[in-house]
Amino acid sequence: MFSTTKKSGCSRNLTASSGVIQSPNYPSSYSNVEHCVWIIRALPGRRIQLTFQSFSLQSSVFCRSDSLMVRNGGTPSSSLLARLCGTRTVSPITSTGNLMYIEFQSDATITGRGFRLTWSSARRKELL
Repeated sequence: MFSTTKKSGCSRNLTASSGVIQSPNYPSSYSNVEHCVWIIRALPGRRIQLTFQSFSLQSSVFCRSDSLMVRNGGTPSSSLLARLCGTRTVSPITSTGNLMYIEFQSDATITGRGFRLTWSSARRKELL
């Protein structure tokens, strides 16, 4: 259903203590057939928290068209924390460990404005 073609600058391994992730072309609409992966790696003993400033993807049943998936670990098989689509307010998402895998995919039809989020890492007790 989705292409695995990576577009320039779309996928990254992130190791800073905080940063910004946004969909390609944000705040303009993202393109069809995008596939991006961001892996956040915090220091051991820390957790990662995502805070969304904006979120608007194509809506679909079970987010089968365009989606942003957030996983609790550093691989595509890590447990799913959230699968997001549509236009909505997204509550902060926090990992239980020091790795987070974020994957954005768009299909070949309708696009949206996309998303912008900030992420930060802190000791486990600081993100409660």
